[in-house]
Parts: sequence; C-alpha cells; structure tokens
Amino acid sequence: MTTFAYLVFFALTTTAFLWSRRGTLSDSRGPFWAKTIVAMLFLLGTCALVVASIARGSIEVLTASALIGVGVPLFAAAHRLRARRMVCV
Repeated sequence: MTTFAYLVFFALTTTAFLWSRRGTLSDSRGPFWAKTIVAMLFLLGTCALVVASIARGSIEVLTASALIGVGVPLFAAAHRLRARRMVCV
C-alpha cells in the first residue's frame, strides 16, 4: 500500500509540475523542453504502474483507491463552499 501511495504522490507531483509549466510549453526549447518531455514520460510510466496496481486487485490498493475516490468529491465540495464564502464577503 505504501508503494501505491508513493506512485499516486509522484503522479500528482508530476501533474502539478506540468500544470505550472503550461504557459511555457510552446515557448520553451532546449533543456527546458527536455524537462517537460521527461516529466511527461515519467507521468505516463507512473500512471501505467498505478493502473497495473489497481488491476492486480490487492485489497489494500482497492481500499486506497476508494478513499481517494471519496476524497475528490469532498475536496470539490469544500472548494465550492470556500469560493461562495469569498464571494459573499
């Protein structure tokens, strides 16, 4: 289960890195472009490992996937509530 958590963390971290570079993807060339390509390949490999872990069907991995699945809508609901409070103030 720890390995699965590491894989999910690495995938989310790489996604955040790519998200932060989204404005510079078309402008950058050279070594900066290489970092983006390596990050995309790493994300692809990490996602493949996450899918393989889920497909294997270990009870710990399925439990962790269910908890993450429940957490995403809760995070979205909390984000909406926070946005409403900011608008009302």
